[in-house]
Amino acid sequence: MKKLISGIIAVAMALSLAACQKETKVISLSGKTMGTTYHVKYLDDGSITATSEKTHEEIEAILKDVNAKMSNLQKRFGIEPLQSKYPSEHTD
Repeated sequence: MKKLISGIIAVAMALSLAACQKETKVISLSGKTMGTTYHVKYLDDGSITATSEKTHEEIEAILKDVNAKMSNLQKRFGIEPLQSKYPSEHTD
């Protein structure tokens, strides 16, 4: 009888501890950038203070900045000034 009661108490404690844990959610974000798409997944256990919308906005801002700095189609930024300073010797 004592073993049965001990077993019931152990199961009840295990279930109550499991109920105290925060649920972990998989957050999926995606979008278009630089002629392709991106997909980001992360786990949110409730400790992340930023919303998924804010995180998505930050990702978009970073990718926009990278595109501006690396694009040879945007003359104000990035690698285009280097290309005009050192023109290609390739001729058609």
